[in-house]
Amino acid sequence: MTRRTASVFALCLGTFLLFSGCSDDHPSLHLDAHLSPALLLNLDCTNFFYKKSPELMTGEKLDAYADSILASGATIVLINTQAQRTNYASEAFEPFWQGYEPAAGDDQPFLAGIPPEGRTGYRRMVECMLALHEQGVDYPGRLIDRFRQKGVSPWISLRMNDTHNNDNLHHPIHSTFWRENPDCWRVRDRQVDYYDRTLDYSCPAVRARYLGLIDETLQRYDIDGLELDFLREPYVFPIGREAENRDLLTAWIDTVHQRISAAERKLGHPIHLGVRVPADPEIARQLGLDAVTWAHQGLVDLIVASPRWATIDNDVPVHTWKSLLRGTDVPLACGLEVRYQPYENGPAAMASPDVAGGAAMAALAAGADAIYLFNYFFMHFPGTEWTFQAFSERLQAMAEPQKLEQLSRRHGVTWTDVTAHGTAISRPLPSHAARHFFRLNTGPRPDNRDCSVLITTTRDHGRIPELRVNNVICPLQSSRNDTLIYSIPEAAKASERQVIEAASADSRPFTITRVEYYIAALPAVKDQNLR
Repeated sequence: MTRRTASVFALCLGTFLLFSGCSDDHPSLHLDAHLSPALLLNLDCTNFFYKKSPELMTGEKLDAYADSILASGATIVLINTQAQRTNYASEAFEPFWQGYEPAAGDDQPFLAGIPPEGRTGYRRMVECMLALHEQGVDYPGRLIDRFRQKGVSPWISLRMNDTHNNDNLHHPIHSTFWRENPDCWRVRDRQVDYYDRTLDYSCPAVRARYLGLIDETLQRYDIDGLELDFLREPYVFPIGREAENRDLLTAWIDTVHQRISAAERKLGHPIHLGVRVPADPEIARQLGLDAVTWAHQGLVDLIVASPRWATIDNDVPVHTWKSLLRGTDVPLACGLEVRYQPYENGPAAMASPDVAGGAAMAALAAGADAIYLFNYFFMHFPGTEWTFQAFSERLQAMAEPQKLEQLSRRHGVTWTDVTAHGTAISRPLPSHAARHFFRLNTGPRPDNRDCSVLITTTRDHGRIPELRVNNVICPLQSSRNDTLIYSIPEAAKASERQVIEAASADSRPFTITRVEYYIAALPAVKDQNLR
């Protein structure tokens, strides 16, 4: 068994032991132990600096920030170091502050691409990064040391095609390379889609640019793992040219793998290679991101299947991924976004602890080896259900499925937010019909627990729809405006998936815009919380 095979086998074995009740409460802290069990938490490259004051930028404050992250229970923390620019003094990419003049006013050229009302906030963020750098504090390096000191595995996450604000050529977030090389954009002659100006990896200069960043990362930082984040952004080839360039990207991943192997020999310990790709494996492949092939060729050690941003995904096709990965030892982590939007362009909100817990439980029960969190920064969630206690309790439970299953959770019908041009994706809502069916992945059967179904509907004629779960009629519990809540009898409950049917009482079509299956906490957990 190879070193990489042994390490990822530890992750899968750890998840199995958790479900069987045989996990070690105090695993050793050697490198591979961090993969068994695993909760992976991605730290955005600007989060520490955003809405802060330069006077607060010290190494000690950064240590305190790292310590606060420990409350999540994460066993692996992925430190994102860049978008188009870096938050450290890179030689491969421009740092965020390059070109900024601290003594100049808001009308300086560096800020000219930002509307006047947005300049103060962006300027403050850049000043915070610069202040930390001028004190001699290397942001990624300090975090790596702190996390390792505290027994958490430090990785670095690189965004492989980030193009925030790409509709504004003059925004200071852009690199000089991106701005001066429009011939390297994936669509050169127009911008119809937001992603038309992402970089084209069929251009040798693009591949060389990102390989230079990877080389710098491996030479500069002693890390346990490197993640290539292809969800910022997943559109890496021209429209219709993805298939012919798929092997080109696989060969480039092979080169990255070789660079990592060389770094391992130098450092004397394993460095895992992970990739974050779209939730649907076929869509990922159609975009040229053939993660399944990368796994079968032994090029990667971890695959994270995830939505991009628009919504948390309660139905990542974990079974499909696991089937495609059969014959490899590459574990699958399911990515959770913090945004909850039941349908495209519909109302959105922050995913509550119950919604996040539901998506995590569904993924783990379907066979995911770990949960991966993106944009879960509790210090930005005032006025929501995400209190510090809720953050700690819920996220820590995501690494222990038995604990997570005991808590309340909410499973919502969602949609797939990444597609390849011309490919249909799952968009169950809004649904307009006289009779609706939804199939929701809910994990273990919720025996002896209060359960309910919530639907939001437009009922122009005022009739209450009949609702069934697994073909069992469910009585109406409450009605408020267009939101209906139905109680679920014990006989209607099933394991793994629930089929929800809503039918018009008079055969007239009506529209449903939201469907949720709610599972209350186990009574013992409720009682404990009351104390």
